[in-house]
Amino acid sequence: MRQKLQTTIKQWRAALIVAPTVAGLVIAGSMAGIFNLLEWSLRDQFFRLRPNEPIESRIVIVTIDEPDIKYVKTWPMSDQVMARLISNIKAQQPRAIGIDLYRDLPVEPGHEELVEVFNTTPNLIGIEKVGKVAIAPPPGLAKLGQVGANDIVLDADGKLRRGLVILAKSDDTMVEGFGVKLARMYLEKEGIKLRVIAQKNNIYGLGKAAFVPLTGNEGEYKKSDTGGYQILINYRGGLNSFAHISMMDVLENRIPREMMRDRIVMLGAKAPSLNDNHQTPYSSTLNASKQLTPGVVIHANLTSQVLSAALEGRPMLQASIKPLNWLLILFWSGTSAAFGSLYVRRRFLSVGGIFLAGGIIVTSGYIAFLSGWLIPVFTPLVAVAGSAVISIGATLWNNLKLSYQQLEEYAQTLEIKNQELQQLDKLKDEFLANTSHELRTPLNGIIGIAESMLEGATGTLTELQERNLWMVAQSGHRLSNLVNDILDFSKLRHKNLELQLKPVNIRKIVELVLTLSQGLVERKDLELVNAISPELPPAYVDEDRLQQILLNLIGNAIKFTESGTVKVSAEWVMGNGSLVMGNGSEFNQLPKQIAIAISDTGIGIPAAQKDRIFESFEQGDGSSARKYGGTGLGLSITKQLVELHNGKIWVESEVGVGSRFTFTLPTSDAPVEDIPTAPTVSTLRRPVSEANLSSANLPETAPANNSAAEGDFHILVVDDEPINLQVLQNYLKANNYKITQALNGEEALAALEDDQPVDLMLLDVMMPNMSGYEVCAKVRQKYPAQQLPIVMLTAKNQVADLVTGFQFGANDYITKPFAKDELLTRVKTHLKLSKITNAYGRFVPHEYLDFLSRESIIDVKLGDQVSKEMGIMFSDIRSFTTLSETMTPQEIFNFVNAYLRRVSPEIEKHHGLVVKYIGDGMMAVFPNGADDAVAAGIAKIAKVGEYNQHRQAEGHKPIQIGIGIHLGYIMVGIIGVNNRMQSDALSDTINLTARLEGLTKFYGVSLLISGQVLQKLSHPERYKVRFIDQAIVKGKNEPIEIYEVLDAEVEEVRKLKLQTQLDFDRGLEYYRLGKLEQAQEYFDRVLAINYQDKTAALYLERIEQLFEQGVPDNWDGIWRFTQK
Repeated sequence: MRQKLQTTIKQWRAALIVAPTVAGLVIAGSMAGIFNLLEWSLRDQFFRLRPNEPIESRIVIVTIDEPDIKYVKTWPMSDQVMARLISNIKAQQPRAIGIDLYRDLPVEPGHEELVEVFNTTPNLIGIEKVGKVAIAPPPGLAKLGQVGANDIVLDADGKLRRGLVILAKSDDTMVEGFGVKLARMYLEKEGIKLRVIAQKNNIYGLGKAAFVPLTGNEGEYKKSDTGGYQILINYRGGLNSFAHISMMDVLENRIPREMMRDRIVMLGAKAPSLNDNHQTPYSSTLNASKQLTPGVVIHANLTSQVLSAALEGRPMLQASIKPLNWLLILFWSGTSAAFGSLYVRRRFLSVGGIFLAGGIIVTSGYIAFLSGWLIPVFTPLVAVAGSAVISIGATLWNNLKLSYQQLEEYAQTLEIKNQELQQLDKLKDEFLANTSHELRTPLNGIIGIAESMLEGATGTLTELQERNLWMVAQSGHRLSNLVNDILDFSKLRHKNLELQLKPVNIRKIVELVLTLSQGLVERKDLELVNAISPELPPAYVDEDRLQQILLNLIGNAIKFTESGTVKVSAEWVMGNGSLVMGNGSEFNQLPKQIAIAISDTGIGIPAAQKDRIFESFEQGDGSSARKYGGTGLGLSITKQLVELHNGKIWVESEVGVGSRFTFTLPTSDAPVEDIPTAPTVSTLRRPVSEANLSSANLPETAPANNSAAEGDFHILVVDDEPINLQVLQNYLKANNYKITQALNGEEALAALEDDQPVDLMLLDVMMPNMSGYEVCAKVRQKYPAQQLPIVMLTAKNQVADLVTGFQFGANDYITKPFAKDELLTRVKTHLKLSKITNAYGRFVPHEYLDFLSRESIIDVKLGDQVSKEMGIMFSDIRSFTTLSETMTPQEIFNFVNAYLRRVSPEIEKHHGLVVKYIGDGMMAVFPNGADDAVAAGIAKIAKVGEYNQHRQAEGHKPIQIGIGIHLGYIMVGIIGVNNRMQSDALSDTINLTARLEGLTKFYGVSLLISGQVLQKLSHPERYKVRFIDQAIVKGKNEPIEIYEVLDAEVEEVRKLKLQTQLDFDRGLEYYRLGKLEQAQEYFDRVLAINYQDKTAALYLERIEQLFEQGVPDNWDGIWRFTQK
């Protein structure tokens, strides 16, 4: 017996441990309130699923909605309207009237009339708020004891699920809840009175109803939640569950006969603007717009609950006590754990039992709810789910434990082996990368020196010297191709090769590759044929990699064909068509693909070799390798590149007849960019054969490039390898570039500090002490990319290496070994772009490009814009038209440019941007806001003062400028049409700023700012500012506060204005209040001290005008300008 018991306990051990553990955790979470929101949410769903109950016939609600508020024209409604409303209801002879509106203060007219109505309506109940922020009841009703509490209690999720039957006021007197008081008044006429059922537990009876208060030991509530005498509200429904009529209809006596007779009439707000709507169980949290219930409807539900329970025995809603809830959780946790333990032995019974338990929990919870009891549903479901998951997991774990231990030992062994392999692979990759770098650097020197000597860098060569140098160069190219193939193979093997996809013209690419391959055809009776139709749609590929694929396949075709033709053709495979591959199987094409075929009349491939032809290091056979050379990597790389484009490649061949290689590529619906197709040295493998090394293939004369078209451009070449410096010196000197050499980063930075500016920098990456990346970063701290282009020279061509260069600020890169033509083309291109960009910088500043996040003027597009809050400045020369009439056109331009040359730098110094010059005027924006704009305005006026000293020394009159500064959201960007664009700023605030600048002459001041600018100043106390007006400028409807910045005035004027500022401010205050005599007195005081204060004189003129015309009744002190 004991043994059997032990076996049983062992069998159910998991369930016996899991059940109490999960139950304990769920109970702890429940006590902490973790599951309250979810439990309430599930219970609310029961309310929404419950069948609709009949409309409550004993209650009529008079609603106050937005149209009703408009009808009475004012809110709160007057006492007169309230009296008429109650009188009209009273005339219907209701049993009770409830006013769910606070009325603690009189609202004339009609207060006496309302008091009379209160005094003569004994069945009228008003409301008061008893809570922390108390609101008094109507005084007349309070004296008569006809007041109920309007307080509500909300759950943690903001929903109203409980109602107050009675609560204590601050003076310890008790007051009934509003809804309960109305219900009791109704029931008294039915002869039903309150009776005590259990005094100790505060349980009372009312007819058939028994009131059991919440004590804090029920459901999700704590003792601190249950102040007063609270019950759960058993909602009947929303407004449509009650008879209702609008206040407007009641006021106009459009009340259906017998609608209110012998009923409870409740008056309350429904209008959203009155903010008396609340969340209830009918407010679903799943909907973005939650359904809210008016407060009067909630009171009506509580009243209906009391009436229905007392008269008809409708269940009152009660919650089960916590100990019972805990037992349910423990029971269902144990049931689920037991079913979970059966998962391995009887899976269907286990899963079915768990789901059945969940179904029983939900069903029983709903049935109990319909019976008036709230029992937990969500927490038992959590217990079921938690116990099920844990017990099933524990069961599976016990069954798999032994197997897992064995697997773990095996996995550890594999992990050790894998780490060893990864380490070896990493060492191999590092060795390959370092070897590649070490090979490329001398290769660059070998090829570069040889080719530059062939082109005459060291003078005239003999025929034998030319032949030997040509062979050196060609051998270097062959070795470079081999290095490239090995590196590509490594990249593809590790999936590190990224494609730059774009639409490409296949025919043009094939024509280019066939032209480059002509050198392989020497001494062969072989014709290269491009049979691709010009109508063929473009392919969506990486152009450089397509060139590499074609070079490999066409190079192989030429290599293994002595006579006949090598033909390239293509066809467009539409829809889901299929092609027959070389092995006889069909290849289902993706929609819209191009099949490109390279066919030859060569030696062919034996059938036994065709299946292995695309494997790495494979050739036709050993004799082929000996006769034709090669590594056997070409076709393997080609296959992987094709597959990287989501294509396929296959071969059809017959020994002695020839071979046909076919591969597919995706097409593009986009047009091909109209730019010349050219090979890229960084990816292009120049085809070189043994025949190319013979003297028969040498050019008759080595071409020399002595073009002087490059002018006097200065190029800084930085490389720690003297041979590379010599190669670059030979290439660039031949094209008349001025060269400065540097062997390391320190020498390069020192060279940039010399007086002679550098136009372009060729920078090696791998250098001792300071790498090319570090040099580039330091250069970029002083020279932006558009001013000093940097082209990286690197033997490392991994994508990550190139990206790193761009991140440090490089403009371009060239991979070693590089071709002379590519080097010179890229150098020329970047010099030209830099020259164009710097030239355009005089029209579109580099700061403007930075603002638009564009690197170069060529990147700017129509519609580019940035929108943000900025400071806006307008400035203008006073009386410029009069001044210009005394000058010739040339003198006008010289004068304006001299003025702008002095003041414009202040904008840039203060982080501003000149948007445009408008004759003698200037518009600027300050992205950082008000502080920069005000400081720039003061600095500009100081510069004008210096300029005036210069003008007076030459016998000219001084000039004055006016500056207006405002703040607002504006768009700065590019406007116009595609062939004529300009930078500009657009915003309504710009016009206001221009008006502000125009007012400087009107007020006789130098610098005006708006109130918005003053508010946004970080340290307004640093400036001496005088408020001078509040005005509405022409074209605007809203007034603007206008301030004068006294720091912009000359010292003498500033002192006088500061001396009179107190009198000026007092005069301005009296003026705005309409007390014109006092204002006139203070402005006279100002002018007595500072007769030049034009603003004070302006106010005296306004006062005289107002004396003549009279002060308007709606005087607000705001001046309205009618002129610009």
